[in-house]
Amino acid sequence: MDDFGFKHNIALTQEAEKTFTEVSATFEELSSFKQKFECFILEELDSGEIEALKILDDREDCYFSTCDKVAIKVIALLGKKDQGLSFEKLLKSSGIKKNLKKKHTEEYFKKYLDEGSILRIQRFGLKDE
Repeated sequence: MDDFGFKHNIALTQEAEKTFTEVSATFEELSSFKQKFECFILEELDSGEIEALKILDDREDCYFSTCDKVAIKVIALLGKKDQGLSFEKLLKSSGIKKNLKKKHTEEYFKKYLDEGSILRIQRFGLKDE
């Protein structure tokens, strides 16, 4: 309802087609991407996170928000720290301020980005190329 009490229907399917672009990775692209990482990293990521991280690795025009510790570290391992967003930061960018669980905070996200950066410097978690 708007400020005057009128309902407005939203054709979500039509709007989504105008607003969103679907991106995905092929099986071959994902297989190649997974070869970059040591097994202990891959064991902690689910297939959706792996695909999102692959897309993040390929593109400069997208961001990834997660509260998964390992996925956050991988963002840094890939050298994509500027493309990772905490849930808190994502909400704030939309003008929403809420009390959040610790795992959704900027502080939590930054902690694991920092840990991932240390791993990147040490080349720990990445296979030698």
